[in-house]
Amino acid sequence: MNDKRPVNLDLSTIKFPVTAIASITHR
Repeated sequence: MNDKRPVNLDLSTIKFPVTAIASITHR
């Protein structure tokens, strides 16, 4: 259970900056 929690958070944290960069480059 603890193994899936950090993994899900890591994916969200990595997707966060990626979305911001994609939005800027898409502009």
